[in-house]
Amino acid sequence: MLITRETLGQTFQETSDVQNYFRLTSYSKNFIDFGIMKVYGIEVRCGNVIERIEDISINKEVVISLLEKLETEKCSPLHFKDVVDDFVIDQII
Repeated sequence: MLITRETLGQTFQETSDVQNYFRLTSYSKNFIDFGIMKVYGIEVRCGNVIERIEDISINKEVVISLLEKLETEKCSPLHFKDVVDDFVIDQII
């Protein structure tokens, strides 16, 4: 049984044995050439394991697309950083 609920930008998925939380995050970052800009990242939590990448992109829609992919594929926090790295590289190429 899978229950998905979105509350204040946080998506909660519950299965009988695992709980995954994926959350869109935003931070202000100072870029030398552009000044302060908002950057978007993702936090994933599975039980007591929390992984976070704070500055994936300045494009919110790109990060939301990645977040949806992580949720759909039920990405483990153990593989989260590798998946994000691959996604970012694909965006550049």
